[in-house]
Amino acid sequence: MNIQFPQSLVKNLESKSDSKQAEIGKKYMKSQLVFYGLKIPMIRKLVSDFLKYNKNISIKQFYPGLNKLWKSHVFDQMAAALFILEKFTKEFDETTWKLLDKWIDDLDNWTLCDWMCTLRVKMVDQDRQKLTLLMEWTHSPHMWRRRSAIISTLKLKRFNTSLKVNDIEPLILSLLEDRPAFGNKKEFFIQKAIGWLLRSYGDFEPEAVLTFANTHRDQMSPLAYREATRKLQ
Repeated sequence: MNIQFPQSLVKNLESKSDSKQAEIGKKYMKSQLVFYGLKIPMIRKLVSDFLKYNKNISIKQFYPGLNKLWKSHVFDQMAAALFILEKFTKEFDETTWKLLDKWIDDLDNWTLCDWMCTLRVKMVDQDRQKLTLLMEWTHSPHMWRRRSAIISTLKLKRFNTSLKVNDIEPLILSLLEDRPAFGNKKEFFIQKAIGWLLRSYGDFEPEAVLTFANTHRDQMSPLAYREATRKLQ
């Protein structure tokens, strides 16, 4: 493996730092991570350039370096780790799932959370038993793991249109439960994602979505209800 990884990639990322954009990004995402301030197309370009010079390295050889990028708690490095992984989706296996699972609890913003879900959902589509794991995540005290359960289920719709509202109801209801240990509040990022998930099923089962939303309206925030029913009223 190239002994310069991830040092060479980190050096290139750091060289493009923009303190003004870093401040804007950090504030926008309400994140505690460090930001270099790179725009996403630039991170993707640096990743692409890096991979061109490392064509013969397997995903397994990348794992240690990717873990270093992720554990840096620097947004731009963490994004680069995900962008590298997405180039190897055909090689994903249980080791990849476990790696991403360990990374979830380092999340503190919706951007990295949702990008990670895009990677993970391909494995869920191949192994439907993992839907049970998504259900388990709804009970996690870590808010971003709970959001991961919703966004992964949302993105799964792109792979399998056979899923029905009845199939996703248990997951949504679990997330809508009153849980004093979690602050007993309607969390913005959870509620909005619930609205998105229901809305994605509205094109296929409008009556089922509207019935669900009206039945559980008191448990949903106004934003979640509005998102869920936006195309139905």
